[in-house]
Amino acid sequence: MFPNVDGVRFLTHDGGCGGAASDAIALCNLLAGYINNPNVAGATVLSLGCQHAQASILEKALAKKSKNQKPVYILEQQQSNSEKELIAEAVKKTFVGLIEANKIERQPAPLSKLVIGLECGGSDGFSGISANPALGYAFGPCRRDGRAQRCCQNFLNFMELSKN
Repeated sequence: MFPNVDGVRFLTHDGGCGGAASDAIALCNLLAGYINNPNVAGATVLSLGCQHAQASILEKALAKKSKNQKPVYILEQQQSNSEKELIAEAVKKTFVGLIEANKIERQPAPLSKLVIGLECGGSDGFSGISANPALGYAFGPCRRDGRAQRCCQNFLNFMELSKN
């Protein structure tokens, strides 16, 4: 039905209505980051409407991060007459977004546009032994050939050490 769309993914969080204002801002920034990912063509966000992570915070985070317009629909349960109505509206908006997403066709891009990110030290004690060298091995040829545009400082330090 939508040949240019690889699928629909569901992301959930268990933050609920609690948490500090800083938690709400962090959550909205995280969600905006996901939505702004080049591999994401749009989003339908379902909200209770009473939680600290308000739609307005997400909209501000999206405005800061978004480079191009994507279909983003934010629906709040408290604004709907019923749960059934909310779900029906979410399905309808998602299909509208899928129609828009299906209009986008993938285009070839040069390797110089590739951005590889690595967060070091956030997982476990073995990440430096297993993941970092594997990424260094994969990323090294790109860096040596001048094709890599950006990467984080920790990774650059690792690359410098791995040359010795």
